[in-house]
Amino acid sequence: MGQRGSIVRRPLMRDFYAGFAERALEKGWLKLFALQIDGVTLAVQIGYLYNGIFYQMQEGFDPDGPGGLGNVLRHEVLSWCITNKVKEYDYLGGDGEQKLKWGAKQRAGYHLFCGAKSLKNWLLAMADIWPTVRFIAEGPPVSYGSSND
Repeated sequence: MGQRGSIVRRPLMRDFYAGFAERALEKGWLKLFALQIDGVTLAVQIGYLYNGIFYQMQEGFDPDGPGGLGNVLRHEVLSWCITNKVKEYDYLGGDGEQKLKWGAKQRAGYHLFCGAKSLKNWLLAMADIWPTVRFIAEGPPVSYGSSND
């Protein structure tokens, strides 16, 4: 609680979502939900609908707003999914307690590591050593590429 959102903390993640959102919008997959009170947006959820499955990619709420905003919005999104005969709501990324409270079920997934052709990446692949998702997701520090480096 009280932390800046992941989009602010991780510029590479922000860039990924911005690029993906543009392409998903072009394909008609993008879904953006917002909860507003008196015309002020207090919670958002972004994802995409593909092949009858809603993939929830990111969500956030105003920590200074009324309590439970994220849960209210999730309820509305799930209601939208039911009304629109969406087959599944996929939280993506992990199985935290909050997700399990909403009835999420664990399932196997796959990890994919993409990297430039380099000796380091070749050695990692040959040794079956892969950086953790946390390492990849964090990306370089915010100051990466700045004139202060």
